[in-house]
Amino acid sequence: MPDPQEWGERRWDHWAQEFGLMVCVAAIIGLPISYYYMSRWLENFAYHITMTPFPFLLSVGLSLIIIMLTVGYPALLAYTKNPAEMLVSE
Repeated sequence: MPDPQEWGERRWDHWAQEFGLMVCVAAIIGLPISYYYMSRWLENFAYHITMTPFPFLLSVGLSLIIIMLTVGYPALLAYTKNPAEMLVSE
């Protein structure tokens, strides 16, 4: 029987991999679409700028950080708690 702490860490790794995969798939689908519409929109202005991938990659990175902090931290706390202690308190 594995240690509950090790089990919680393994579950956290599995959850992070699944969630990271979903965010990456969404980015792969969304980034080309947003690039296309942004370039079309910027063509209408008198002063043109060149678009770099930095703002798009920054938005994906910040999204990953925010999502992992808001959803991942409570999940990590739930994974590492001992279920027997929670049942005793109820």
